Amino acid sequence: MESKHFFLTGNAGEKDIRKLRQRAQSLLDSIKSFTERLEKFKAENEAANARRTMTSEGTKADGKENEERPRVMLRRRFDGEQARGLLTEIQCSEKGMTLVIKDGERTLKFNTSPPERLEFIGYTPDVKESITCGKVNPAKLVVVTYRNSTDASSPFAGEPIAVEFVKPEEK
Repeated sequence: MESKHFFLTGNAGEKDIRKLRQRAQSLLDSIKSFTERLEKFKAENEAANARRTMTSEGTKADGKENEERPRVMLRRRFDGEQARGLLTEIQCSEKGMTLVIKDGERTLKFNTSPPERLEFIGYTPDVKESITCGKVNPAKLVVVTYRNSTDASSPFAGEPIAVEFVKPEEK
């Protein structure tokens, strides 16, 4: 973009003044358009946040506090079988990733060779943003959605699709 500087002097031509006014008006129009789009974006964003967020604080109605409402947590549904238990270990090797889940007395193993396809979802605040290989201490309650193993001799229950970290009261 070419930049020109105009200085109004006593002998500035009418043509220069008209150009300056046009550029100034164009700039003002751009600022106004930008401001309108920004306000529209903010309003839409606030409306979306209001729809998504249910606070756990009561709201005032008729001068009284309403009872505390629980937060609504929507869980994504995955197609496949599900197992619930404690994630005790994540084994990583060149052959893929194996999840070790303790479900009461039984230990289930789920293996995936392309671990990047496995989704980890946290519904609890104590779950970190990154998952690392090794022992999980303390063990975390999870729901594993998986595809059953087609090989009866396989040591794995199946291939995991998703691992959801859940609170103890969730089913």
